[in-house]
Amino acid sequence: MQEARTSGDTFYVRRQCLEAPATSLSQPGQWSHGKREAFWQHLVTQQSSRPRQMWQSIDSLLGPGQLPADAAISATDFHRFFDKKVADIRASTRSTADPVYSISDCAFPGFSAVSTDDVTAAVLKLPNKQCQLDPLPKWLLKECVGELAPFLSHLFSLSLQQGVVPASFKSAFICSRLKNRAWTLQM
Repeated sequence: MQEARTSGDTFYVRRQCLEAPATSLSQPGQWSHGKREAFWQHLVTQQSSRPRQMWQSIDSLLGPGQLPADAAISATDFHRFFDKKVADIRASTRSTADPVYSISDCAFPGFSAVSTDDVTAAVLKLPNKQCQLDPLPKWLLKECVGELAPFLSHLFSLSLQQGVVPASFKSAFICSRLKNRAWTLQM
C-alpha cells in the first residue's frame, strides 16, 4: 500500500522519523532523542518556505514566549548587566544640553465619549492573537461584539471621564528576550 507523500503531510514525516533505523542505541534515551531531533529538523526544513507555519511549529516545540533557561546567567549577573547598561547610557548623555520646553496655546478640554461603533470597529480590527491574560478568545469577542459593544463603550467612557483604569487592565505578561546572547562575555 502506497502512502500519499505531500510536503504538508505531517503524519508521513512522523512515520518516516519513527521508522528510520537507529544508528546507535548505546546510551538510554539516545534513540528517542535522535528521532525527536530528526522529526523537528525535517519539519522546520520542510516549512522554511512558509515562515508563519514554521514559527507555529517552533512555538509548539518550545512553548510560546519561552526561551530555554541558561544556567550560566544568574539573577545577579542579569541585574549587574542592566545596571551597567543604564550607567553607560547616562554617562554618554551627561554632556547633552537640557531639553527646551515651550508653552503652547493648545488646550485639552477632555475625552469624548466612546461610541459603540468605535468599539465595534476597533474589536473587528484586532488580530486573532491571544495573550495568557485574555479571559475571552479574540474570535469569540469578535463574534459577540454586537452584544458587548454597548457595555464596553460605557466602561471605556467612564474610565476616561473619571481617570480610573480597572485594576484588571493594569496587569501584563512580559516575556523578555535577549537580542544578544553573548552579552555575558562583555561583562
